[in-house]
Amino acid sequence: MGPADTSGLSPSSYWDTLDHSAFLEMTSIFIKSYKTGQTNVVINPAEENVYFFYRLQPAATLGTLDTLPLPLDAEYLKDNVFVVSFLTNEANITLISGGNTHQIPGVQGVNKVAISWTLGNQSLSADRQGQIFIEKNGPNISAQLDRYNGNVIVL
Repeated sequence: MGPADTSGLSPSSYWDTLDHSAFLEMTSIFIKSYKTGQTNVVINPAEENVYFFYRLQPAATLGTLDTLPLPLDAEYLKDNVFVVSFLTNEANITLISGGNTHQIPGVQGVNKVAISWTLGNQSLSADRQGQIFIEKNGPNISAQLDRYNGNVIVL
């Protein structure tokens, strides 16, 4: 299992622009714990990270060029940014979604939170004692995409 082969796809394909390799990084930590028989996931300093993932458009919004209806069960999707932290020690996590700032307590270990997003820029940072050690910027969330895409970007 690994990154998708996009060599035969057009540049406008969502496979070219929505990287999922961070899911592999997250999964590898759980696999290592399982294979070593740990009942708790232990994070070592080299694995420490905070990830976030989200769709690039509202669940109930068709693309401007779409001729088909929304996918079946689209009404059950939530317009959220999901933040997953793998921390060796407590940290302050800040998610900025479309200009709205959300402070998330970064508890030691593995944690996940869902935050309702706002259209616009998406960024995340983590700090300890004022020192930023993680900083990520993702693509905008827009209601004006050409085609519906229920896929996520993972950073």
